[in-house]
Amino acid sequence: MISRWITLSACVALLSLVGCIGSDPNFATVEGIVTVDGQPTEGLEVTFEPESGRPAIGFTDANGHYDLQYTASQEGATLGKYRVRIDIPSGSEAKMRIPVRYNAKTELTAEVTPGTNELDFDVSTKR
Repeated sequence: MISRWITLSACVALLSLVGCIGSDPNFATVEGIVTVDGQPTEGLEVTFEPESGRPAIGFTDANGHYDLQYTASQEGATLGKYRVRIDIPSGSEAKMRIPVRYNAKTELTAEVTPGTNELDFDVSTKR
């Protein structure tokens, strides 16, 4: 009976360890809502640019919600500070314009911390 208990405990411990392999502690989930003049807006590109390294990118859905993606197989973004750009993707037929203070000359910043980061942005087309 005791050997079964030891074997079961060892299996549970091993499965717990295997479940942790592949989750990178340097990455965190990043999601949020982007509104333009208070309205959730679909089809915007949200880019988190670190001081060095690869940016993470997401696109807003009909509810203005975005999820960042680092690579095709890695969701989220690396931990750290970012400049955040919000723009209309090239090739889009959108009629609105996003002011440069939110993209090419962005004033937006964010910090990605461990865990789930819910970062919302309200973009104003008025000054």
